[in-house]
Amino acid sequence: MLNMPRGSTFQLRWQRSLEAVFTGRVFAFCRTVRTRRDVAQAAIEQLRSDLNEVNLLNSKLLYTNKIFKGKNLTENQKIK
Repeated sequence: MLNMPRGSTFQLRWQRSLEAVFTGRVFAFCRTVRTRRDVAQAAIEQLRSDLNEVNLLNSKLLYTNKIFKGKNLTENQKIK
């Protein structure tokens, strides 16, 4: 740092300026991280919803297959 007496007005102003810049950058970084987290969280929720829908459709398909295999139905009866 500069060779100034400790506690000089210039040194204090310089230190406060550096702290303000650093604090601003930290806040901007935190804002960016929060935004990315929110986007990722929204994507996770959408994927979770899609997965639940696929699981439901698979369950219905398994049930239908079980019924068809359990009974000896003709092709015409299966279509109905």
